[in-house]
Amino acid sequence: MSSQDSENPRVESQQGTEVTALPLDLLRTLQTAAPADAWRALLAFVWELCSPALSGDAAEVTRRDRAAAPADLFLATAGWDLWTEYYASVPRTAERLAAWWAATAPGRAV
Repeated sequence: MSSQDSENPRVESQQGTEVTALPLDLLRTLQTAAPADAWRALLAFVWELCSPALSGDAAEVTRRDRAAAPADLFLATAGWDLWTEYYASVPRTAERLAAWWAATAPGRAV
């Protein structure tokens, strides 16, 4: 198994398709960190997957969706308790948008 394989292990789902597991360090953070830190780590993981520009290949969206699926599964099962701290831990979209707008040069539209 290569080092890349150990960072992104794949497991066989019950439906017979391959699913990428959460990186072990992220899983440990989600299970042991304070909720705000766990949310920060989870959002950083998903941001890393989804923030690069799309290549124009429709399959890229599917690949990103599948790569983020283990985070969704964690939140829906073992990480259910994190939801109670969501609003206190995650920046609001409107606040992030306002900060982005203030930080960018004028003349840009959203």
